[in-house]
Amino acid sequence: MKNIDADYYGYRDEDDGVLVPLEMEYEKKLIAERVGDWKSQKEALLSGDTGMKDVEEEEEDIYAVAPEPD
Repeated sequence: MKNIDADYYGYRDEDDGVLVPLEMEYEKKLIAERVGDWKSQKEALLSGDTGMKDVEEEEEDIYAVAPEPD
């Protein structure tokens, strides 16, 4: 445990200049994808089409108390 330093925990991973550009590229791609999804959902909502192909079933009431037998 004496030889564990910041490198062990990854605190200096960004110092070599490799990780940050890769993360920025992936982040831009992901943001563009999410914005596209959001725009398509918004357009579908405005056009009256909910776009919901899978209708969610009613969730089970986890707080329901079963009636006690008499």
